[in-house]
Amino acid sequence: MITTDPSASARRLGDRIRVRGENFSSFQTEDVLNQPPDTRFCAMLPIPAKEGGEDDIVAFAVLDSAALTEEAGFAHAAAMMPKYMRPGPHQDRP
Repeated sequence: MITTDPSASARRLGDRIRVRGENFSSFQTEDVLNQPPDTRFCAMLPIPAKEGGEDDIVAFAVLDSAALTEEAGFAHAAAMMPKYMRPGPHQDRP
């Protein structure tokens, strides 16, 4: 959902993600990715992995400026989170 309405909200049905046998909350990863000062809002979403019965992770972020690049966001995640919790680069799904 993209909107300019500050009172708008979205709701997930759940916040549990399963990756590489680990279960964790999307809120844990969002807390870390919301730390950089140029991040206004970040949401983590699980998407079904192409193989296996687990999830891949996608992050969506709204930034206050272009100072925070995608590469810097991935570097921040790598420094602050275990590998299984990190979002991967966006890949179009067939």
